[in-house]
Amino acid sequence: MELAACGLWVVGFAGETTADRQRLRFTTNPANRGLQCRTGLWRYGRRPDRLFEAMMWAAFTIFGLTAIQRVALNVLDLSTVETSATNHETAPLNRNRRLATKP
Repeated sequence: MELAACGLWVVGFAGETTADRQRLRFTTNPANRGLQCRTGLWRYGRRPDRLFEAMMWAAFTIFGLTAIQRVALNVLDLSTVETSATNHETAPLNRNRRLATKP
């Protein structure tokens, strides 16, 4: 899942960078003053830079969800180990402590 997120982020970064460079090249040309950019990636849509930026944010979301999933799985595994250890190994110690603390 993380490799897919990495790939999505790379495609989004490359696409946004390309779209921004194409638009900058178009707007710096004095002959294009007042015209809308319709070359390169801009001929396919009105805001390709925002599309690729959204892809990058989707990759960040996937990274976050996989991190939360890993943390949740680790916490669940640790709580299972602690519960089994508490039920089996420390129960006699607790009884001895209770007996020892009584007057």
